[in-house]
Amino acid sequence: MRRKSYDYSELVRLRSSPELKAQALAGELTHDTMERIGHLARFYKRLGKALPNPNMRIGDGLTGEEVDSIWYETANPEADHGQRPALN
Repeated sequence: MRRKSYDYSELVRLRSSPELKAQALAGELTHDTMERIGHLARFYKRLGKALPNPNMRIGDGLTGEEVDSIWYETANPEADHGQRPALN
């Protein structure tokens, strides 16, 4: 079976997709894609914890440098962590 690979930008775009979740649960995604999913999950969880108010926009509570730091800190050091997704 050929496994599907998604880069970070595709994963961000598909993050609410039931199809992506089904592919992950069925083992249809590459190891690298699963690593990226884990990284994004850690990244967004950490961003949420870093904001004093959960309803606050990220740019209103964190600097670009702080967001970049969280991106690199939540990456698996042995995996390609790519470029962090743009945040609104």
